Amino acid sequence: LFDYLDDKSGLEEAIEKIGFDLPDVVLTDIGLPGMSGVEGIRILKERHPDLRLLMLTIYDDDEVIFAALCAGACGYLLKKTPPA
Repeated sequence: LFDYLDDKSGLEEAIEKIGFDLPDVVLTDIGLPGMSGVEGIRILKERHPDLRLLMLTIYDDDEVIFAALCAGACGYLLKKTPPA
């Protein structure tokens, strides 16, 4: 069983909601409206050091992968479907 938080209003609002009910894992993308996924991971890791954060994205770029991992992501999963 799992709970699912789908916050289409942006990562900023999702970060605030996560603070009320800490999930076991967070899946986020790199390219989001507003705050980037890398910046969101950095903020979440500062606030919740034990939170597991995974990137799920189409971006297959060494610099972006490295930035996400340095920000606190514990993994980086590539989507196989090309962008629409």
